[in-house]
Amino acid sequence: MTEQIIVAIVGSGALSAVISGVFQLLAKKNEKKTASGKALLALLWDSTDSLGQRYIEEGSITADELHRILTMFEAYKGLGGNGYMDTLIDNVKRLPIKSQ
Repeated sequence: MTEQIIVAIVGSGALSAVISGVFQLLAKKNEKKTASGKALLALLWDSTDSLGQRYIEEGSITADELHRILTMFEAYKGLGGNGYMDTLIDNVKRLPIKSQ
């Protein structure tokens, strides 16, 4: 009986340590995903903003360019991007489509 109690105490401690370790690994993995997500969001913001400003300055856009910037914009919004890009993209969508 005493042996069973000792095994149960030791076993529960080991199980607790394993569970704790697993949660720590998951937390670290989640931090990396968060950092990666923030980096990707920043890159998408920069690319979308730069391209959008360029197309607006040029005064027109090709169908392929429009598709490309809208694809980046959708990814940006999917990652939680803010409303600044909404205005920029609305202006880009109003541009005349030029032939390639």
